[in-house]
Amino acid sequence: MKGFVDIGSHYAEEYFDLKPQIRDHINWIFFEPVKSTYDEMCRRLPQASNIKTHNIALGNMTGEIEMFTESHNKGQSSSILKPKIHLEQYPMIVFNGRTKVKIDKLDNIEYDRNLYDVMHIDVQGYELEVLKGAINSLANINILTCEVNKEELYEGCPMIGDITDFLYKCGLRLFSINWIGGNWGDATYKRL
Repeated sequence: MKGFVDIGSHYAEEYFDLKPQIRDHINWIFFEPVKSTYDEMCRRLPQASNIKTHNIALGNMTGEIEMFTESHNKGQSSSILKPKIHLEQYPMIVFNGRTKVKIDKLDNIEYDRNLYDVMHIDVQGYELEVLKGAINSLANINILTCEVNKEELYEGCPMIGDITDFLYKCGLRLFSINWIGGNWGDATYKRL
């Protein structure tokens, strides 16, 4: 692994989960749109030249967008999409706020794409929009993990087949799925 792109970073849990298993000098780039969550993530991450952070949402547009936010799950369920089945499946998580965030395409963000070959996307149903705005960036990615759905946890969210078909056209094939939540889980895609 040369570098890791983390989209929907929350508190950079991927960094802390993977750090003990990988070498110190790989590159990390984190994208987290909610300002309070971003600030906490930056507080937890070490200050290092190989770690970059961006307080922005990623999608297939540029500008501002509103997010549905919650605090019970420490913001991990916050989404650009309106919650749907999520409300029934996790009734204790109440979406009690909305916030405007900046949004851009990953392809518009300046960074050396040759330094990054692994990507993780966890944006609560907005994954396909992120991918549509990252077509050029995906050319350097060899392994991609992505949250996927079998049901509409958020209104209009894509299903696993939509994401799998899109990534296949980008040269990434479905390798494995872990259905953590029954109707949602994490899928891993690898370069063909």
